[in-house]
Amino acid sequence: MVALWYPDQSEAGMGAHAHLYLCRIKSVTQAYAFLQKQLQQKQQDSILTFAEKIQLARIKNPQVRLNYGLGRILLRSVLAKTLQAKPAELPLIRSATGKPELAEQQTSSPLHFNLSHSGTLLALAVSRYGVIGTDVENTNRRVPAETIIRRFFSAEEQCYFRNLSSAAARQQYFFTLWTVKEALLKMTGDGLSYGLHQFHVAIKSTKKTNAKNHAGKSMENIFTTHNPSAYDARIRQVRQHMQLLGHVPSGIHQAKLYGAVYHYLEDYIVTVFAQNIRRVVLLESDYQAESVRALPLPLQVVYMPH
Repeated sequence: MVALWYPDQSEAGMGAHAHLYLCRIKSVTQAYAFLQKQLQQKQQDSILTFAEKIQLARIKNPQVRLNYGLGRILLRSVLAKTLQAKPAELPLIRSATGKPELAEQQTSSPLHFNLSHSGTLLALAVSRYGVIGTDVENTNRRVPAETIIRRFFSAEEQCYFRNLSSAAARQQYFFTLWTVKEALLKMTGDGLSYGLHQFHVAIKSTKKTNAKNHAGKSMENIFTTHNPSAYDARIRQVRQHMQLLGHVPSGIHQAKLYGAVYHYLEDYIVTVFAQNIRRVVLLESDYQAESVRALPLPLQVVYMPH
C-alpha cells in the first residue's frame, strides 16, 4: 500500500475530529500470505487473540475469512497505537445490540469505533468525541437493487427510485441510500434490525430544507459539499443535500449529528456519521496502520436537535 495523502493543516488545530482509515487489498495473494504469517505468530507477539485465531480457522469462505482476519488486524493495530497497548490484550466485547466496543474504558472520553468492508476495501472509523458509524459499498457489485428497495425501504424511497431516468442513476441512488442508512444505524447501535423502512432519506436540490417527522417535530438535516480538487482527485464528496425523515433512531436526538458521503477510487461509496465532531481525517493505511498520510476534510451538519 502506497499512501499518497498529505495533510493541509496540522491535527493540533482541528478541534474535535475523527479518523477514517481506508485499507485497500491490492493483492489477494499477498493478503492471504500476510494473514497466514499473523496466524503463525507466537501468542505473545500476535495481533490477534487466540479466540480470534480459532474463529478464523472455522470460517470456510475465503473472502469472509480474509475480511474478518484483516479487519481484526486493522482494528486491533489502530486501537493499540491509539491507546498505547498490546493489540491482543485489548478487551473487545459486544454491546447489548451487538455493536463491537472496548470494555473497561474508565475515562471521560472513551474510544468509539466502527468497521466496515466491501470487496477489497476495509474502512475503520475511530473517534474520542462520541459514537461513530461507517459503511462502505462497492458500486460495481451486482445486487438486485429493485427487489431490495421494494422489500426493505420506505414508500417514498421506492417512488424516488422508480422515477430515476437511467439504470446508472438508480444504481448510484441505491448504494448511496444503503450506505447512509447502514452507517447511521451502526452509529446508533440499532443495526439493520431497526428496520430500514422506519425512516427515509430524501434527496433535495435546495440548500436548506425544514420538515417535520411523523411526530410533528421540526428537523433540519442538510448535506452540503466542498471543493475536493484541492485535496485529492480520488476522493469526492457526493454533491447532494439530504434529509432524514420519519421515525429516525432515538440515539441521534442526543447530540448534533455530522456526516458525509464520499466516492473513493470511482468504485466505492463510503459514508460516515458521527456525533460531536466537525472534521474527519481520512487516512490510507496498510493492514497494521504502519504508514498513513492524513487528508483532513470537513463533515457537515446532518441533524440539529431541537
